Amino acid sequence: EPGMIYGMPNPSDEAIFFVGWFSDEDFKAPFHYTEVIEEDLTLYGKTIEISKGEANHYFSNRLNLSDYNNQSFLDDGIGAVDLEACRDGDTADFIEGDEIFRVRFLGIDTPESGHIYEPWGLPASDFACEIMKNAESIVLEFDQGAGNRTGNYGRYLAYVWVDGINLNLRMIEEGFTHAQGVGNFKYAFEFRGASDLSETLDLRLQGHQKDPDFPYEAETIITTIKALITGDIEAYRLHPVTVEGIVTARIGQHVFLKDPVHDYGLFFFLHYNTFDERLAIGNHVKISGAQFNHDSKPLQSFFLTDYQNADIDILNEAVDFEDYRFDLSTLNQEHSGLIIEANNLVITRFDASEQTFYAEDEAGFEIAIHQLGAPYVDNDLVPSTWKLDFEQWRVGDRFNIRAAVSERRNQDHMVLLITDPSDVERLD
Repeated sequence: EPGMIYGMPNPSDEAIFFVGWFSDEDFKAPFHYTEVIEEDLTLYGKTIEISKGEANHYFSNRLNLSDYNNQSFLDDGIGAVDLEACRDGDTADFIEGDEIFRVRFLGIDTPESGHIYEPWGLPASDFACEIMKNAESIVLEFDQGAGNRTGNYGRYLAYVWVDGINLNLRMIEEGFTHAQGVGNFKYAFEFRGASDLSETLDLRLQGHQKDPDFPYEAETIITTIKALITGDIEAYRLHPVTVEGIVTARIGQHVFLKDPVHDYGLFFFLHYNTFDERLAIGNHVKISGAQFNHDSKPLQSFFLTDYQNADIDILNEAVDFEDYRFDLSTLNQEHSGLIIEANNLVITRFDASEQTFYAEDEAGFEIAIHQLGAPYVDNDLVPSTWKLDFEQWRVGDRFNIRAAVSERRNQDHMVLLITDPSDVERLD
């Protein structure tokens, strides 16, 4: 009678990895245990030789890229693109035609290496970025089994094929991530097999290896924001620190802090905990055990992270702090977290995809004004959402602004981050 097979043997050992059962002698048709057997069937077991601690690319090497000639990823779900920027081990920005868009790599979830830094996060990011930067061809492929074309935060979901190799799968084989939620994905067999294989090989995150550059048991350093910014950055990087700061602005997941004595600032990344009442604007706080970091990529500046493990104490409430006036051309990472006023700026261009516009000061220096449309929090900690209506503004419009000096999002200058809709005064 028709039925399913249970309890198939798995003949793996220290030097042999059992890939799985196949219904053909060439090992191209994996047998799935959910298949109902209705007639006599011969199965073939596949094994490969392995060496502990060494990556094995069996699964990515067995895949072939589908035909993508004369097709568009944005229109057809598969097509050639160019790399715009690396973001993480599982996220990057690509260009197709005139459009720049962000892609989350399907089936993987590498450790964080941006505003949150986790063990193996930066090595995973560097590995993926190096491969993509040196690629002769990059092709993105959507998988119907993933459901929607886009996921959280509006990012596209795709396999990233680099010179014919599925980079998503290669990240698993290198031990930078497990297979994540592959379900009915097109390459589910390969993703699950690669995940089991890298775990068997004891590779990086998949095994018991520690990230050699991550300070797992570093002692907390008592210091100041000024010392973090102007001192030996690498001596503090990724270490837990205790600092005091005055909250100058809150925008979404970012709380901006100013040194209570000196003109230096940074921001505190709260991840999903955006409405901590202890971090109300004007509060002088002591933050203990937050991790200090500066991104190795030319994207962000100095910041605190690891909010979950940090202690926050209010030292004084409603402290007065001044806004600053700087020549925009002199802004650098030391000013991150300070609130500045800039007058008589002129809009020069828009980037609607990034909710960013650019403006020029009277000296002709252009700066980006970023994260329009991001949630902000007023003094009563009431979350609001606001964005500048690009349809109501034009190139050439003049305005005054009060803004936080924020993360470095361009290699040549800092950006301003609007802290409140009332902080933009239109002049024309």
